[in-house]
Amino acid sequence: MIKEDFDITHKDFRKFLREDKQKNSTSLNSLIKAAEDSLQTLIRNEIDENFDCLYACTDIDILISFQDIIEQHQEWHVQHNGHTSMKVIGYYIEYIAKKQGVDLSLYKPAKPSYYWEGDVIESHGTRYERDPKAKRDCIAKYGCKCYICGFDFEKVYGKDGSGFIEVHHLKPISSYNGEHKVIPTEDLRPLCSNCHSMVHRRRPIPWDVDEVKEMIEKNKQNN
Repeated sequence: MIKEDFDITHKDFRKFLREDKQKNSTSLNSLIKAAEDSLQTLIRNEIDENFDCLYACTDIDILISFQDIIEQHQEWHVQHNGHTSMKVIGYYIEYIAKKQGVDLSLYKPAKPSYYWEGDVIESHGTRYERDPKAKRDCIAKYGCKCYICGFDFEKVYGKDGSGFIEVHHLKPISSYNGEHKVIPTEDLRPLCSNCHSMVHRRRPIPWDVDEVKEMIEKNKQNN
């Protein structure tokens, strides 16, 4: 993209953020920096190595595809200022839609999203040690039924589900500063896979198990 076109789009997008999205100078500068730096780097490094810059892309389908891919990869967010990058690509899609007279509430992408999978990636992440005896003691106290919904794997799947249950830490292990004491009957609860996933859907602080239990009861009453 030539510098003249870049500068024009820079000013126009900045005006959109200020006037249409009511962003103050601090927030606006942060979003512009993400648009021209971290988001560009993220897309080029992780999605499309031939990507030029955000302002050179005016295809809403492609932009939505980038947005979907970034949203699926939470691990990228830490490295590439992901929270702000996700916000700015959303605003840029709105900006392009306004320029093109497109109503996003009625818009359906003409091109299907596509993804590359199957590459071998060497991972060097952080793993928190868990003591299997703590899980055993938790199950001895509460059994293998889900503490939230009562799901019993053995009852549904037969002998192949016998003894299977996931164990949830009421306080995330990652929130502790190093090794700490765990009292299984107080700090752990057995959860089925669905409820365990639902509990951790809220980040960074998971839902309280009793809150999720109340969600289920409330929805039962409403249906």
